[in-house]
Amino acid sequence: MLQRAVALAALPFLCRTGTSQSRLVTGGPNLPPPVFRTDDAKLQAKYDAALAGQRREREARSLAAMVQKRFWVGLITCIVAGISCPMLNFVFVLGAELQSNALASGSRPDMAADAIWALRLVAGFLANAGYCVYLLNKNHTWGLFCSPQAPASYWLGGSLMRILCFGSFMAYGMGAMRLGLLGGIVGWPLFMSMSLVASNFWGAVTGEWAGVDRRGFAYLLAGIARLALAVTVIARGGSS
Repeated sequence: MLQRAVALAALPFLCRTGTSQSRLVTGGPNLPPPVFRTDDAKLQAKYDAALAGQRREREARSLAAMVQKRFWVGLITCIVAGISCPMLNFVFVLGAELQSNALASGSRPDMAADAIWALRLVAGFLANAGYCVYLLNKNHTWGLFCSPQAPASYWLGGSLMRILCFGSFMAYGMGAMRLGLLGGIVGWPLFMSMSLVASNFWGAVTGEWAGVDRRGFAYLLAGIARLALAVTVIARGGSS
């Protein structure tokens, strides 16, 4: 607002003619080209600064609106993803016949669920890989895989993440098989709740929540506490 007021105040002085504010200083043929007086230069500088400030405010408002729009799009996407997440457990529950066939073929009881994960994870890989290839082509970022700025630790970390992720599904399958009929009912909420607790814990340890105020961190702790309570209730309900 201050820059806009300065611009409006300076504009009449810049537009006036026949006064000292806008009159040019001229000289003979051997003198430098005409220039504005000092007060003219000051007014012009104030006017330019005011226009720059006004443009900055306009761009800041536009950026804030864009960020807010992206936030809501991201929030809705996360909600839809959360609603779709149990589909993975539906695959496990409805694929019980595959486990029975694996047992009949001589598979160990605690490893029979791998017959389900093999199909499910391959299908998930195709969807994820296809979207990654699309983004790599769209953004022309294939060369980043060979960039010297990508250290070997990135490849090691990505491989370790994949091993731990697949290992967690194997562990869930073994545990759910031992739970019997309650495997897909009790085991899945326990699995998802503990994965959220663990991910938030390691996020806090690695500084992911650095810079967040106490209120935001309190919300995080409250959410983890609710998850822990839900895990306790589910566990007690399954044992009764």
